Amino acid sequence: MKSCVWGFLFIFSHLIFALPNDTPSEVTENPIPEFTKIIIGLDLELLIPDNLSGLSLPQTLTGPKLGIALGADSLMLGAFYNSNAETSNLILSELDYRFNLSTPFITGYALAGLHYLHFRLAFKDKDYVGPVVGFGFDLPMARTFKMGLRMKLYYPLKTMLSFGGGFSFLF
Repeated sequence: MKSCVWGFLFIFSHLIFALPNDTPSEVTENPIPEFTKIIIGLDLELLIPDNLSGLSLPQTLTGPKLGIALGADSLMLGAFYNSNAETSNLILSELDYRFNLSTPFITGYALAGLHYLHFRLAFKDKDYVGPVVGFGFDLPMARTFKMGLRMKLYYPLKTMLSFGGGFSFLF
């Protein structure tokens, strides 16, 4: 038993001292590529319309998003869709500029842009265009995959609040 312990200590000490000594003192690798070119993802949002022209129930929207990196920030294009008993063919499209604030573990952002809202209510089409502002954060799950949560305010005629999240692939 004593010889096994000494043998283990001998092998362990040789492994420790055989490690290269030129390892950096500080780890500088970021889990996210520094300048991603393209972002492709899928989002889910809960839109609270605040009685916008008879639209009273919260709407669950899903849809794709596409982003293009502009330095450290990004330009995002999203299209969301819902159809239920109250509305038919609710479509929300938006173009946002995201101001990213990156850390090694989380990326916070503020966004501002324009949106287009279209829905049909009682056989009448409604169309609205207005600004959108919001904030959120993304968590890197892998080198080219992230998940995020956000809150947005839309201003067509009355303020609409949106809570959402989604995932994105980075290319």
